[in-house]
Amino acid sequence: MVLVAAALFTWGLDVVYTLRWNPELQFFQQAYQLKVRWAERLSREQGVKTVIYGGSSTLFSIDTGRLFERDRLPAVNFGFAAGIGASVLTQAAVQELRPGDTLIVALEPVLLTDSLEPPGMGVQFSFITGHPRWFFRPTVGTNSVFWPSALLALRPGGYHTLTMLGKLLRGGSLYRYAVADLHPDGFTQTDVRVSDYQPGWHSGRLPPESRVFLQALRTWCEVHQVQVFYLLPWSYAPCLLYTSDAADE
Repeated sequence: MVLVAAALFTWGLDVVYTLRWNPELQFFQQAYQLKVRWAERLSREQGVKTVIYGGSSTLFSIDTGRLFERDRLPAVNFGFAAGIGASVLTQAAVQELRPGDTLIVALEPVLLTDSLEPPGMGVQFSFITGHPRWFFRPTVGTNSVFWPSALLALRPGGYHTLTMLGKLLRGGSLYRYAVADLHPDGFTQTDVRVSDYQPGWHSGRLPPESRVFLQALRTWCEVHQVQVFYLLPWSYAPCLLYTSDAADE
């Protein structure tokens, strides 16, 4: 009985930390709120808009505020983090679509060649934004998570715990990005530079599960009068030097 009580108490602390204190999730919750407000403004003022979504390659690369203010192109940057997973990222994006809108799918290839089951961060993001149905009863596709598994996902992983302890001991920033990096439209601009960045590896083949998922997304867009396109996101790659002999080959 004592062990059960201790386990429940520890899980309760994990839940409170995840939903109230986790700096990464707090950042993305703020980003989500900004993006939703921006989307609502464009729908209200412009009637139709373009929603672009994906992982961090979208979050940090498309300045939709500038597109609108300078070029009068109503667009919403609905990018977050690849760790949220393709399914939950998609559910979040389609929620902001209205008839006549355009959806640009800029999911990183690795998100479509890997499993579509919502990962722990996707479940946590759904909870913290107030939309558990994104993983429990998704609008697009059938990649759902049962409640017991979802509740157990409300805990920090071992890697997160160790890195947070290290940051606390060093007295540094608890998360590499700050709310101050967010623009009013949700576009994120930061001074942080990752010197050892490597593009995510993927098999190069689209598994049957992903084909079904993308077909379901296309069908949903057709039914709701939304145009949909796929945009291959930008990615850093090593600089390749070619000699004249290599070029001849």
